[in-house]
Amino acid sequence: NVSASVFSQEKISLDVKKTKLGKVLQIIEQQSSYHFVYSASYVPVNKDVSITVTNTLVTDVLAAILNRTNLKYSVSDGGLIVISRNKEVPITGTIKDASGGALPGASVRVKGTGIGTSTDINGKFTLNAPENALLVVSYAGFQTKEVAIGSQTTISITLVEDTKQLTDVVVTALGIKKERRALGYSVTQLSGETLTQARENNITNSLVGKVAGLDIAGTSGGAGAATNVTIRGVSSMGPSSQPLYVVNGIPMENSPVGYKSTIGIGNNGGQYDNAPDLGDAISNINPDDIESISVLKGAAASALYGNRAKAGVILITTKSGKGNSIEFSSNYVAEQVMDRTNWQYVYGQGVNGQKPTTQLAAASTGSSSWGAPLDGSSVIQFDGVSRPYSAQQDNIEDFYRTGGSWTNTLALNKSFTGGVIRLSASDLTNRSVVPNSGLNRQNFTLSSTFDPIKNLVIDARVNYILEQAKNRPMLSDGAGNANYNAAFLPTSVNIATLQPGKKPDGNELSYNTGNPYATNPWFAANDFIHDTNRERLLSSVSAKYTFDNGLFLQARAGRDSYKDTYIAVTPSGTAYDVDGGYTEQNSKFSDINVDGLIGKSFKIDDISITPNIGASYRRTHSEGITNSGANFQLFGIYTLANTGGKSVSAYKQDQETQSIYGTLEVTYKDILYLTGSARSDWFSTLATPGRDNKLNTVYPAVSGSFVFSELWKPSFLSFGKLRAGYAMVGQATS
Repeated sequence: NVSASVFSQEKISLDVKKTKLGKVLQIIEQQSSYHFVYSASYVPVNKDVSITVTNTLVTDVLAAILNRTNLKYSVSDGGLIVISRNKEVPITGTIKDASGGALPGASVRVKGTGIGTSTDINGKFTLNAPENALLVVSYAGFQTKEVAIGSQTTISITLVEDTKQLTDVVVTALGIKKERRALGYSVTQLSGETLTQARENNITNSLVGKVAGLDIAGTSGGAGAATNVTIRGVSSMGPSSQPLYVVNGIPMENSPVGYKSTIGIGNNGGQYDNAPDLGDAISNINPDDIESISVLKGAAASALYGNRAKAGVILITTKSGKGNSIEFSSNYVAEQVMDRTNWQYVYGQGVNGQKPTTQLAAASTGSSSWGAPLDGSSVIQFDGVSRPYSAQQDNIEDFYRTGGSWTNTLALNKSFTGGVIRLSASDLTNRSVVPNSGLNRQNFTLSSTFDPIKNLVIDARVNYILEQAKNRPMLSDGAGNANYNAAFLPTSVNIATLQPGKKPDGNELSYNTGNPYATNPWFAANDFIHDTNRERLLSSVSAKYTFDNGLFLQARAGRDSYKDTYIAVTPSGTAYDVDGGYTEQNSKFSDINVDGLIGKSFKIDDISITPNIGASYRRTHSEGITNSGANFQLFGIYTLANTGGKSVSAYKQDQETQSIYGTLEVTYKDILYLTGSARSDWFSTLATPGRDNKLNTVYPAVSGSFVFSELWKPSFLSFGKLRAGYAMVGQATS
């Protein structure tokens, strides 16, 4: 005991700010003769600690550091300090509102620990908590409350309604977090959990009905198809009004891809551009990896991103490691086609009010329902077989099947001294509602955050994606389009009679000789080939150093690259192309973004001033090659070598954008907020040889917010704010 008494008299001096607990314990060991013994499984080694002491007993320092945790310490002979958990006691309680009503589903957790639970339908809870712990109770629409347990084992807690819900913090442009009340423009932020409640294969479809002013329209392109997102209406006379997607601070290209587009591979949207929708980039992101999504509306909100953000910005933050845990989620979603057609079922197949009287007449009117009134009589059809002339109202249900998506995600979280790491793997298996079509996708994500030295935080993330789509459905006109022709069959023709879609000799079983481009839907689904494969790597790294005086330096770099393969086969025996054809496209895309930012806040009496200055560099490269062949020489052998006339085409694009930008924020007493920003982009596409073109465009923006409820707050008003903004944005040439 003598040695322990001597050790207990040791004194140290510390001056640390936002330093991890594990590192603080190391500093104490370096300045004293003590050595710590603990387990990182229950000691929060990554908890930020700020403490300043001079010539203070080590035991007093530990008491301050471990205050309000479930930890205690003991000093043993030889100077060993053992940190252990406090004894846990069972706590039962009830959570109510101000009127005494139970609050089911309220969150109850022990502050500073991973211990937590939720209240039952009667607002009651039970958990084991350390002695003298602090409970944190929260419920949507109510103020979060902290309650000291003391020596109580039974407790009743009353929550009051939250009248300051608009003071929460949201992520804005450049990843800067701000109070919502300070914004002079509209921002909507959603948590990742809201995206997985009704799961979609493309995460943007999960935003339907959750964000005001956001219009989301999918296509009939099946699983993995692109989604058109418009924020507050059309913003361009050009081909796209899609917003800019920014993932973990790095802008991401999201142009839809498909066969025959102006960017080398894609569907450019014309009536006769028969091709499948090959998806977009945002659909590759795994919803289980998303922490939050912020939608920036209006030019004032997005002007800092320059020309790419003319239509608004959607900020996506993916999950980081938390504690030491294993997460597993399994989700299955069944899908069925809803028949919203409202066809007439009074008249059947034919023209001029007449029923077909011969096989030729029936085959030549395969898309017409202008015949005689349906009377159930026996009428010859396209294949020479007579069938009842009656309404066939179940063709949609009989053609499409019940589809489903099975998603399994496993994530491993690990904390260590000075950092956290998260590794996740996800598998999506989709069986489309369209026969012989589906999608498989595998996501592997690694994220790590650590601080190697004081004031420096480094964040690194890698997302590797593999995607395989089988027989993506054709869009636009009827040729090769199963969906189009299944919907427009004559009212008296049963779609089951078109099976199996081809004759015994392998040629298409055509039901409409008057229009060979009306492809038999079973033939289009089972014999056409539109397969895609994608290999993608999203990577980013950021470093931020904050000086003791508040000045910060930030640098970020990210690269998005993927390789796409698309194989399209028009089979032998197709009515509109008897000899068929083969197309194989291989494309590569890479987008590199680098930026830096410096800023600091100053305070003069009741006025806060925060200037930020930054610069960015973007380099985008894309290339592709297409090998095509017509006229299969041997029936049913679908290879490029088996085609007759062959052709090769290629494209290549290389673009560069250099930018500088800055912001200035002025705040007065948390009542008045004013923000101004400007950005200038220099484009390589404007650097025409022999011409003295202006190479840059400037995008200014200013916005303000006045929280008048801080000065005038009548009884009927909980929060009041006026906001206004002005900005100029535009689109660059390609």
